[in-house]
Amino acid sequence: MGKTTLRVTSHVLAMGKGRLRAVQLTDLHLDDRADLSWLAALCAHVNALEPDVIFFTGDFTCKKNAYKNAQAALCILQTLRAQAGKFAVRGNHDVFGAAGRGAALIEGAGFTLLNNAVAETRTRDGRRLLVGGLDSAQHGLADLRAVSPLRAQAAALRILLLHEPRAAGCVRPGTADLILAGHTHAGQFHVPLLERFWMPKLSGRYIHGMYRVHGMPLYVSAGLGESGPRVRFRSPRELAVFHFI
Repeated sequence: MGKTTLRVTSHVLAMGKGRLRAVQLTDLHLDDRADLSWLAALCAHVNALEPDVIFFTGDFTCKKNAYKNAQAALCILQTLRAQAGKFAVRGNHDVFGAAGRGAALIEGAGFTLLNNAVAETRTRDGRRLLVGGLDSAQHGLADLRAVSPLRAQAAALRILLLHEPRAAGCVRPGTADLILAGHTHAGQFHVPLLERFWMPKLSGRYIHGMYRVHGMPLYVSAGLGESGPRVRFRSPRELAVFHFI
């Protein structure tokens, strides 16, 4: 992960279901080439924001690279602090990436991995926060039945994590108050009107930013790493911060 611009975006969501500051990380694409000094600076930046909860929406690693020296990166990521928890889902690269160790690396970094599961924690003011997670849709592993119980918990603040944004179109209306996704890198090489040529599978029309799917807000982050060439063009890395009020 080479040095490049980091853009911090801030989003206020008036849900009325509890106060919460959440940070979304996605698409780190770590391997033995990763710039650990940049990763350490990123984690320090996140901690300085004092998030209540941290969400990671997949692609911790890269394709099938073995990633022999992962422990140094894991030690850095373990320093991330969030009182209400750190939750993650796998991306398409995590299924077979790092010689099949993608899931183990995510958990080794201190995240609770939600492979088609729902976890419960609390907002800053003690109200219920439900976090659902879908496994990689690109590999046919997303099980929508696993997160369907969220629909019956409308009084709680409900966040749904997934990797490939087009999968949000399969989620039933009323399932979540916010859906978070990554995968697209906002095109990585941003050439107006041409970025769609570089969109990975299951991106759909969702390139970057806030959308509505079946009445639910979907936020697609530009992510923090690169797929293929270690370069971005007019598509800076993003650290997305969400303020629920």
